[in-house]
Amino acid sequence: MQQMAGPQVMNYWLAPPMPPPVVLGRGGGGYMLPQNPPGLATYTSMPNMAPELMQVKVASIPAEMETDASLWTGISAGSHGHPEMCHRPCVYMFKSGFCHLGSFCDHCHLLHEGPSLLKLDKKQRSKLKELSREDVMALLLPHIRHRVALHSLGPQTLELVQLLEAELPLDPAISADLLPREIDRLNRVLSRLPFSALVKIFPHSSPEKVIELFERSRFQLGAQPIAITSSGGGLRVRL
Repeated sequence: MQQMAGPQVMNYWLAPPMPPPVVLGRGGGGYMLPQNPPGLATYTSMPNMAPELMQVKVASIPAEMETDASLWTGISAGSHGHPEMCHRPCVYMFKSGFCHLGSFCDHCHLLHEGPSLLKLDKKQRSKLKELSREDVMALLLPHIRHRVALHSLGPQTLELVQLLEAELPLDPAISADLLPREIDRLNRVLSRLPFSALVKIFPHSSPEKVIELFERSRFQLGAQPIAITSSGGGLRVRL
């Protein structure tokens, strides 16, 4: 086979031909992936690829992808637990319909709409900060229990919910300083948040334990656990 010129090799490596995407998921509302994603085998099997380009390409993705093409198209690690316990949506998937990390992506590749996209706005977050830790926990726990019951997460989240419940006194009550209309307003917002968002803002005293149990719960739902690290006293994790 005739060798391609250097510039041609570079251009092909940067922009391989892509087949039309296919929509996956129920009712066509899932995520989009190319029918034949350009896995590593496509690149490393090219006899006309410059060795230095091959080295860069091989070093840029997980080694497991070298031999298992299904890792390019499998459900991402961040998608498991969708929609209540998955991680944040993947911007690559929703902008272009393809994520170069495949199943190794720590963000969700599935369709997000409604409660799974909601979060507290700046004013609501400020209001929560004005409350005591006990008030915030008393506000959040009923909504956490409701999401567990609504989505049948009880068996997977039992230990996690018990840990959160142990943070509160036996008979929690909202402070009398909080006006009824303010409580109602916060409850309306909190009732629409997914389980992961409620756990994230819960003022727990053992964040590393909560994250461990949260990821273990996702694993029981078919998730792939992620690494949990601490840096400068703060946790580095996506919930």
